[in-house]
Amino acid sequence: MPPTCSPNRPHPTEIAAPENGEPITTGAVRFRQWVALSAAILLMAVCWLAVFPILSRWPAVQERNRRLDAKGVEPSATFYTDVAEMEAVEQRLQDLQRREPNLFWVP
Repeated sequence: MPPTCSPNRPHPTEIAAPENGEPITTGAVRFRQWVALSAAILLMAVCWLAVFPILSRWPAVQERNRRLDAKGVEPSATFYTDVAEMEAVEQRLQDLQRREPNLFWVP
């Protein structure tokens, strides 16, 4: 008998349950995985469809959005190089790098 089929080891399709030590079949494990996946998707849907719309009505969030709009910053920009204001920020960072070469730990 090969060592993987030892009578002291659980069958490869069984995993010991932490609660009572009895083996669970892979079907039960797969069911738990589906339940966990479903719970994660449900949580994301609740956040996206309920929590985020509520947060968007808060005065602080609305003020931040107005401030970003006034500056021409698009919060949903994929890259900040797509934002016109970044040119000034990049120039300031380059000036800092010239004055302090080790500022950002780059030799």
